[in-house]
Parts: sequence; C-alpha cells; structure tokens
Amino acid sequence: MNFGEIIGITDQGVIAFSNKNSNHQANYYQGIYTGLKYECVEFVRRWLIIVYGITFESVDHAKDIYNLNHFSNIFSNKIPIKKCINGSDKISFGDLVIWTNQGEFKEHGHVAVVIKINNNHVYIAEQNTTNESWNGKKYSRKLLFNNNILVDQEYPDTKIIGWIHLYSAL
Repeated sequence: MNFGEIIGITDQGVIAFSNKNSNHQANYYQGIYTGLKYECVEFVRRWLIIVYGITFESVDHAKDIYNLNHFSNIFSNKIPIKKCINGSDKISFGDLVIWTNQGEFKEHGHVAVVIKINNNHVYIAEQNTTNESWNGKKYSRKLLFNNNILVDQEYPDTKIIGWIHLYSAL
C-alpha cells in the first residue's frame, strides 16, 4: 500500500495509515502534534489523544518512550504511568508495548498499543511495520503472552523492553 492509504481501523475508530515511502512531515490531530506522519509513535500518540485525551512529550525514537516518567492530558496535567519490564507484570488494554532498537527495529525501536487480550494472545495496533492491510481485522497483529513474557513471533530478532500502563485509563 502507498503512503497515506488506510491499512486498518481499531474498534475505537483510530485509523492506521501506510507510511511506505514516508516523506517525514509533521502530523497533527485537532491541532495537537502527533509525530512524524504515519510512523509508529505518531499512531500511538494519536490513539492516546482520541481514546483518552492524553499524550506524551516528544521523543527521538520509539524506544525512548519507555524512559519517560509521565504522560500528560491535553491540558498539560501530568498523568502517572507504570513501566513494566517484560515478564514482570500483567498487561492490559491500552498499554503501550515498547521494543528496543534490535533486529527488525534496530534503528529506532518500535511502539504499539494493546487493543485486546484473549487467553495467551495480545492483539496490538500499530503503524510502520509491513504497511499491509489489516484485512478487516480491528488490530494489526498478535503477540504471544506466556508466563507474563510478551513474545513477538513475527519478528523473533526483536526484543520487547516492556509496556507502559496508563493510570488515567483505569
């Protein structure tokens, strides 16, 4: 799919776009900066704005989101977060899964949002992986969750640092 084409839509109505052949321009949602157009960070930030009315400060790379100490609502009030190292805690709807810069995501890391959990699978929504259609599903792909360890079977050369739990979403 070409740049800007819709690849999927979550149950919450957040649209994911292809960023194939990205031109690295800034993107905004209702006047709020979301990131570089159709990158993974942009999708997650836009999802948070639409679903919870919160965002996070600018980061150089997706993996850097894990280093943040708080998020904020659109009025700049601080929102507490909980960082969970992979294997340390249960995962919930709306959590942000963070990959380090290794393997497929070696340059910047990666980030996705948890859309659904069913038994030992965690369904995520994301941009900037394959740029392929979600084929009518409300998620991009699923990860394996076994003994509190999240595994990316599609990209086995990558490493998930952990996830960020948003207290404002409770």
